[in-house]
Amino acid sequence: MRIVKAFFITNLKNFSAYRGAIIIWTITSIISVLIGLLIWLSAGNSVVGGYTRNEIIGYYIALFFFDHICGWFIFSAGRRDIQSG
Repeated sequence: MRIVKAFFITNLKNFSAYRGAIIIWTITSIISVLIGLLIWLSAGNSVVGGYTRNEIIGYYIALFFFDHICGWFIFSAGRRDIQSG
């Protein structure tokens, strides 16, 4: 667990140079997940495609965190390109 914490803190420090872009990226990610969730929940049924409302909500919350943990961060690639010339 200490390795994960150290990795998270190191990456947080590296990305702090791109705060504005990260904030915009986070907000747009949250909005996209909320839109998908609201579309599924607006179906009106308590069960959609065999999934209950709670299962759909859990899926979208897991999707949001998985996307942020495993997603590709263009900011680090841009930083490496700038540093290497």
